[in-house]
Amino acid sequence: MKCERKEAINRCLIEIKDGNRESASLLYFEISPTIRHIALRYIKNIRDAEDLIQDFWADIFDIVKKMASFLNGFSFLCKTMTWRAIDRYRKLRKEQREQLEYADFVIAQYASPPCDDIESLTVQDEIDQAMDKLTDIEKQIILLIYFEDQTTREIAIGLQISKSQVSKLKIGALSKLKAELTLFFADQDDFAQSLHYERSE
Repeated sequence: MKCERKEAINRCLIEIKDGNRESASLLYFEISPTIRHIALRYIKNIRDAEDLIQDFWADIFDIVKKMASFLNGFSFLCKTMTWRAIDRYRKLRKEQREQLEYADFVIAQYASPPCDDIESLTVQDEIDQAMDKLTDIEKQIILLIYFEDQTTREIAIGLQISKSQVSKLKIGALSKLKAELTLFFADQDDFAQSLHYERSE
């Protein structure tokens, strides 16, 4: 990085710490491409990356207040964004795992043979209704993955769409199922207990 640009960034940071909002705009002009690159490096989903970037700029005054030295502000901001990106990536991965847990439970119930137990019938009815909220292609993908053990590649070839589209549709379907079942299971702990019970049988 050129010395002049480094000094310009440090100057912006000093002025931001003093509450100068114009300097925040100048800083954005100087480093926004780098900040965006870091976000996209860790968060492959553009929508989630954009959310992370917006949060970063919304917090810029608080971030600058934490700086002990303004000798290399650019490096500090890049590290801060990297830490945030890693943290967000971990949270998103955790959410995806939780969605898969919901899916496992849903599929297990959906595939279960009819039974006379009133409680089980109620759960099955809710899951049937949740499955009905999916589009035809989403339902087809869920059934192909969980009932026919087809890979993303096999499904993509069969449906004549890209593998990335199959993945997006799968994630979308799981999100819908999770949203519907979260309404049914008023408390997530109750859901977790139900899930654990189903898996342990």
